[in-house]
Amino acid sequence: MASLTTAASFAQSSPRLETLFPNQAPIEAEAGVLTRVPLPPEVVAECRPDLSDLRVFDGAGREVPFLIDTARSLEESLHVSETFRPRVLDVKESEMRPETGPSTRREQYRLQPPPAGTAGTVWSLGLEGGPSRFVLRVEVTALLRDGGEEPLVTAGSVWRLPRGREHLELTLPELPEATAALLVQLEGEQDGYVNPRFQLVSRRRLDSRLRSEIPLTILGFRHEGSKTLVDVDRPRGLHLDRLRLSTSTDSYHRAIEVWDAGPGRQDEVLGQDEVLRLPALVPVVDDEFPIGPATGDRLRLVIENGDSPPLHDLELFAVTSSPHLLVTLPAGGAQGALLRFGGGRAFRPHYDLAGLTTGLPATGHEANLVLSYRDPARFARGRLGEISRNPLFDPTPALAFAHRAGADLATSSFSHRRTLVANPSAEGLNRMDLGLADLAVARPDLADLRIVNGEARQWAYLLDTRAAFTDLELEVGEPSTEAGRSRYPLTLPASPATMTRLTLESDIPYFDRSYTLMGWFDGEERRLAAGRLVRRIGDPRPLTLRFSTSRIDRLELEIEDGDDARLDFSSAIGRFPVPRVYFAAPAGPYVLLLGDGEASAPQYELERVRDVVLAVEGGPVAAGVLEGNPDQGVVSRWSAAEWQRILLWLVLVGAVLVLAGMVFRLAKAGP
Repeated sequence: MASLTTAASFAQSSPRLETLFPNQAPIEAEAGVLTRVPLPPEVVAECRPDLSDLRVFDGAGREVPFLIDTARSLEESLHVSETFRPRVLDVKESEMRPETGPSTRREQYRLQPPPAGTAGTVWSLGLEGGPSRFVLRVEVTALLRDGGEEPLVTAGSVWRLPRGREHLELTLPELPEATAALLVQLEGEQDGYVNPRFQLVSRRRLDSRLRSEIPLTILGFRHEGSKTLVDVDRPRGLHLDRLRLSTSTDSYHRAIEVWDAGPGRQDEVLGQDEVLRLPALVPVVDDEFPIGPATGDRLRLVIENGDSPPLHDLELFAVTSSPHLLVTLPAGGAQGALLRFGGGRAFRPHYDLAGLTTGLPATGHEANLVLSYRDPARFARGRLGEISRNPLFDPTPALAFAHRAGADLATSSFSHRRTLVANPSAEGLNRMDLGLADLAVARPDLADLRIVNGEARQWAYLLDTRAAFTDLELEVGEPSTEAGRSRYPLTLPASPATMTRLTLESDIPYFDRSYTLMGWFDGEERRLAAGRLVRRIGDPRPLTLRFSTSRIDRLELEIEDGDDARLDFSSAIGRFPVPRVYFAAPAGPYVLLLGDGEASAPQYELERVRDVVLAVEGGPVAAGVLEGNPDQGVVSRWSAAEWQRILLWLVLVGAVLVLAGMVFRLAKAGP
């Protein structure tokens, strides 16, 4: 009963849902009909990346269940397609030889039109086969049954370049009903004729995703040798499918890499591609490239210039698509319905509609489910009105209800402590990443972690053991060599530590050797990884050894050298998982306590509202140096209850002594 009362008090003191969102927009939709409402970039950019801080309210202020079509990639869509391979009815080839410059070859193909009954369908003309490199100007004309002609494409282009880069498809306008044949003319300056195969493909895209281009803010440029490094701001909550590069440089062909950057980043390449603009009979422009999902608040672009000057007047655009809201507004509440969003203070709702979603590609029953919420023909179309501020928004910290100190704690059983200073936080939540030194003295399950204030009262916290990683350098000791094998001792930044991968840097341009990576914990030996260390000629990238997450206190790398000289490593970087601690508390000083092998895990009611806590943004905590606990083994302070018990016993003992003295005096005085 006590736990139910506590949970109820938490629920009653938590903020009302409609007060959590700083922005709102009216929903214009028909009542009682399942409606598809596009969410524009202005809405998405204000929300968390998973769109969890977004709700629908009807005209009476009641929450309305909804579904978000979260397949946001431009490449991920559903098509109904038909392929037709036309018969070639006639071919003409000719060559034009100017007095100066290369020859131009022209090919004309008269193709069979699509079969009857497909009028009104939009087709794409695709080329297959041909040489490994060409750039062609394309004209497509519909030849009509009455002898007339209707141009369909007058200045199209198709091309194929080395490294698999090609554009071999043209979208045709709607074909006239009286089309008797298609005349396709190809013209280019390549050696020899192309002689391609043709196909006509019709695709009906079922989800009406809207392509959006959003200019990105460039934070800074830096030139390092032949590379240009560009730091770009990533708008909060915006899912990026692709990037587009714009420059005033007339001709370029550059390799480009995109990395995650800023707080929360992942140490992985998000995208690698080439961008180009080449002058030709038909200009070739390929300035757009896909990237993977990012977690940091910035992007870093690395542009390889070679010996060419950097690109001029560089601009970058985020290419994304608009997700859609699927909602049915009640008959009595459609008027005045609102979408409230933003703030990052609400957690993801769990509605029954979520069970409809499924991924792509899909077949059978799953395909029918996809069609149920992706086919625009099955929905009414709605729209959002003008975005404004939510007058009900309450800027009071969302977790102010949890700012209560807990039970008293005897601090003498903990071996280490770290002072903390919680800075003012907009939502009343504080966060800190534990360091390797903390993890080395704590129990592996972190059951002995406590946060207390100056009165030794506990403050409830939540742990996220998979929140982040840190990359730290290991000391590479002097290797020992015996019988063609070299052993490299690697010293951890703190011991023991939990580690998940090792990255090695070496200036040696080429090697190919077998290796074994061994780890020890509490004297027990285990093999973490084995295989071959391989560096190809001209590949300067570091070597990464991945293995399952392991707790170790010693590490050794063994390499089979044979008769070659041993390898030298300029650095060794270890990746370590770093748990994150969240605690709801006002600004001020606190103490983190660690190192009690007998402690059991605490039980805080804050765990019951974990989703609420982790849905809001936490402010960073300033942490002092880890040090020994001066109170260890000393009863330095007692709780109020302990003091009351001690005083009670002192009073009782005193009373007994007084009574004993009185009895003794009476007995001595005699009758």
